[in-house]
Amino acid sequence: MNTNTTALLTESVEGFLSQNGKNLFEGEVLFHLARRLPSHSTAVEIGSWKGKSTIWLGKGIESSHQQETALYAIDPHIGSAEHKQNGEKIWTFTEFESNIAKAELQSIVKPLVMSSVEGAKQIDKEIDFVFIDGAHDYESVKLDFETWFPKVKVGGTMAFHDSFIGWPGVQKVVDKELFLSNSFKHVRYINSITYAIKVDKLSFFEKVQNRFAYSIKYLHIWSLKFPQPFKSFVKKLTWRPCQTAWMRDLSKIDTYSE
Repeated sequence: MNTNTTALLTESVEGFLSQNGKNLFEGEVLFHLARRLPSHSTAVEIGSWKGKSTIWLGKGIESSHQQETALYAIDPHIGSAEHKQNGEKIWTFTEFESNIAKAELQSIVKPLVMSSVEGAKQIDKEIDFVFIDGAHDYESVKLDFETWFPKVKVGGTMAFHDSFIGWPGVQKVVDKELFLSNSFKHVRYINSITYAIKVDKLSFFEKVQNRFAYSIKYLHIWSLKFPQPFKSFVKKLTWRPCQTAWMRDLSKIDTYSE
């Protein structure tokens, strides 16, 4: 299974992953993050909706022939606040189960129909990877981070969806806890996914790398306020080459070697 095949498989699955130029598809980011996991890993997804991102992660795990690697997909399947604005009842688990079965990922995906905090109590082991895409308000994102950060092992990865503009709660947590903290190295953002590797101690050079990525992110945000051709000039000169390089590096690494 490769990214092209997975793209076709998930094409009809409702979800919120975006495309922003060649080789910068968010599904591919998730695929490669999951593909790098070694065997006997534990991966967690917070917020599965109908399974689009779950399938990308699951197929990434499957593609590297990992043994005994589980992906816990945690979601109460009753929608988030923005989904309930018209008052209708939401239940997505039936469709989620069907999509996972069609993707033949039942042996990898372990659904937990519950909240993020409840799910953390169910998984009594260290986590190699967690993808946080639950409720997007600041307090909820902060709670998700504080719940799962202690469970992620050193050398493991945390990733967040919708961490760019449009979701200030997610952006605030990611800026403080990933880009500007001493707990992560190799902080990267591709489209709206930000990911980083947990460390015991951050070196000076790694801190500089994180600050550089942070500067590129805010130069990117700043440039969006300006008209063409200035916006295109900044894009070609700064953030697009960085994101392309980060995607290239991500896709060529088979397992964590940090």
